Amino acid sequence: MSATTFTPAAWSQLAASITRWTGFHPDAIWVRAVHGALAPLLAEGIAAEEMVALAQRDDPALRRRLTQAVPVGETYFFRIPEHFAFVRDTLGPRWAADAERVRSVWSAGCAGGEEAYSLAAMLRASGVRSFQIVGTDLVEANVAAARAGRYGPWSLRGSVPAAEDPFLPATGDGPREVDPALRTRTRFHAHNLLDAPPAPGRFDLIFCRNVLIYFTREAADRALAALVSALAPGGVIAFATMDVGEAPAPLVRIGPPELQLFQRPPVTAAREPTPVPPPPGREAPPAPPRVSPAPRPTPGPRAGSASPAVAPPAAGEPVSLHLRVLAHIERGDHAHARALLVELQRLAPQYLPGLLEGALLHAREGRRAHAVELMRSVLARARALPAEAPVPGPETLPASFYAAAARTFLGAEVRR
Repeated sequence: MSATTFTPAAWSQLAASITRWTGFHPDAIWVRAVHGALAPLLAEGIAAEEMVALAQRDDPALRRRLTQAVPVGETYFFRIPEHFAFVRDTLGPRWAADAERVRSVWSAGCAGGEEAYSLAAMLRASGVRSFQIVGTDLVEANVAAARAGRYGPWSLRGSVPAAEDPFLPATGDGPREVDPALRTRTRFHAHNLLDAPPAPGRFDLIFCRNVLIYFTREAADRALAALVSALAPGGVIAFATMDVGEAPAPLVRIGPPELQLFQRPPVTAAREPTPVPPPPGREAPPAPPRVSPAPRPTPGPRAGSASPAVAPPAAGEPVSLHLRVLAHIERGDHAHARALLVELQRLAPQYLPGLLEGALLHAREGRRAHAVELMRSVLARARALPAEAPVPGPETLPASFYAAAARTFLGAEVRR
């Protein structure tokens, strides 16, 4: 089925309904997935205009069909290893010393359960005796896959530490099965991050990573409020680099800024909270400074945009394309991500976040020479701007962030 099935106006109305249900920004909605979900209805003779009308009336069957098709479900075991190192080195020993207390952990937006089982394995290896992991995802198929606990090579493409291996011994080349002893510590169910938190509603640790970046600003604020409300006193929440820009009130940042870890102050804290101590120092990419969360991109011109040297030439369009790039990368669809990055560079050659994204994608795929060339371009263009000049992107960050990121990358290349 062609993407031209819907007129631009009809697609805009349909996307608005999907955004209302899921929180996904219209530019982060995967058009191909929506058309695939609607193909059977169109084949039955239901007109596109009728489906738009059903969506606007919140038809339950259509809503379920589309909310199950849209979200990103890409992850793998021990993704962002620095977060798991923090659990191992900082939270684990502290929790193990308090053996009587049952610790509650929420993997929010857990996809197929890889993150939840990684957390369970890490806590077990850290000597934590009493804990329960809750994994939630909007997509029911992801929840079913998590409950099954069987994983192939794509879920294992990250490094699985030997001491925290969550699997039964391999019996051949087939899928790996999670140790039943860990599965008894985890439970999974469908949940929308725009709704109230799941039980028990007070968690000692929450992982919600690479989720909020796809939301509209209003939806991200709503989901963030629910997540913060679910933290127990002293509880910690982990985000990915681009999910939030500063500590959500009343949380305080802990550990190195690049880890994006925040803690609810303990109830015994006085004016100055006593956060969890940071983990041992590790070499890591430069972190975004503490900046206010940037408005999520919206169609049309934006008021108060930066100077022409910083702002993209087509208002809003580069950021919209960048969100689509991120969505394809999350799904492992690097071919479409590369094509969109080429288009992004053609439309906005001065758009620093796109250059950085392209360099990182080249590096991940082993094209180091191309990555170095782009990083040098990032560094040169960032240095040409005032250090604190705001650079629009999925999150607005100063030019100094891009200069520091490029210097760190290029320095690592020199040390190879």
